[in-house]
Amino acid sequence: MGWMEGVLVLGVLVTVVARVPEPAIIDSRHREEKAGLVLNAPSCGEGASEGTCLPYFLCNNLQGTVDGTCSAGFGQCCLFERSCGDGSDTLLSYFTNVDANANTVTSCDLSVTKIQNVCQLRLEMPLMTLAEPDSEGECVDQYLEVTGGQGGNSIKICGDNAGQHLVVNVKDAEGPFIVSVVNTVVTPSSTWRIKITQISCDSPDLAPVGCDQYYLEPTGSVKSFNYVNKESTATLDTPDGIKPGARHLQGSYTVCAKVETESCGLTWSSSPDDYSFTITGNPTLAPQFNIQINEDCLSPATDYLLFSVGESTESEEPIILVCGTRFPPDVSSSSDRFKVIANSVEAGDNDLDNRGFHLSYMQKAC
Repeated sequence: MGWMEGVLVLGVLVTVVARVPEPAIIDSRHREEKAGLVLNAPSCGEGASEGTCLPYFLCNNLQGTVDGTCSAGFGQCCLFERSCGDGSDTLLSYFTNVDANANTVTSCDLSVTKIQNVCQLRLEMPLMTLAEPDSEGECVDQYLEVTGGQGGNSIKICGDNAGQHLVVNVKDAEGPFIVSVVNTVVTPSSTWRIKITQISCDSPDLAPVGCDQYYLEPTGSVKSFNYVNKESTATLDTPDGIKPGARHLQGSYTVCAKVETESCGLTWSSSPDDYSFTITGNPTLAPQFNIQINEDCLSPATDYLLFSVGESTESEEPIILVCGTRFPPDVSSSSDRFKVIANSVEAGDNDLDNRGFHLSYMQKAC
């Protein structure tokens, strides 16, 4: 790279920093200037170590950790790692259990302060292994929860959730927003690393209103929280003997995926493994896997997925509710979402070994 290109890169960084007053240590009185800095700084790094590209003097002053250089060597890649009792007011930070007491304290909390023009927090979980739910699918021993967002507390998340994410709407909420891992028992084997990104109100990655998850790729797969294709370690004592309990969490939330401008909705289908859709019923008994839709999901009231008038090649009637132990071959809808409804009752509905769902989605042609 020639000297002129280097000067241009340095000029960009200096322009960004120009709004930050001296000294470079920025307290709450300078939050507006700091917000301008962080919102305009480019990202750097990859995977589980994504950071913010900042000038050399600034990372340490903002209590970050330098992880290499960026902007052709004119900046430093700054990681903001936080744990129990810490606060975060940066565009991107990581909440981890590096604190020695993270798995033993009653609650390991991170306080997130919203910066300018932010409407959502996106929590991505490259590493997330907490205590399993009980046999009813309730998170009791340990769980992740976000408080302070619009609409109340988030769903409680526990178990195995590496690769999952959660969207929290904060547009009209003042905060601070508390990201907590709550421990009701000591859980020494649990571990987590949560990437928290503040999403601006004009970002193309901003989730539509009402979405608790938002998948950005044109095609992809969606797993329910704690979906793993194996039996739960929690068991139930039934008239037929000891049976595995539920992995499917008892919490309601809305799953969304981006609909491309040239598309007219989404088509959903199940993954090939046998237990890719088991949210109600008892797959330990024959016949194991049955499709249930609409009225079959209301009597008795049970868990189900709620679609906005879907259609399927296997059904002549519109599909609105889907439950049971098998997903239809396909469900197409003009909507960008479906809602997961859980009624917090498993054994009482004779629901055993329910592992949740693993679905694929693709764009629906017009």
